[in-house]
Amino acid sequence: METIQYYDHIKQELIHPQKTKILKILQHGCLKKVNTDSWICRPIINYNKTVYTLFRTPDGGWRCQCQGWKKHGRCSHSKALELTLNETQKQGTFF
Repeated sequence: METIQYYDHIKQELIHPQKTKILKILQHGCLKKVNTDSWICRPIINYNKTVYTLFRTPDGGWRCQCQGWKKHGRCSHSKALELTLNETQKQGTFF
């Protein structure tokens, strides 16, 4: 299993930066558009098994169903989606 990011219960902290996980989400093509207001983030193979749904917020941002979002109001899934959408806008292509 590839080590990307995990919670160390002894140190009580996340091991490996969120940036690494964001890059893996993008590299593995985990994001898939469902409709204009929702996307899914499929699991990273050999890392996790959970599919998360991201929903557009009234202010145009994105919220996720994962623990990171619930605890911190941000997560690797929503950041990967923001990067994907920003890059798409720069290239002039739309999903």
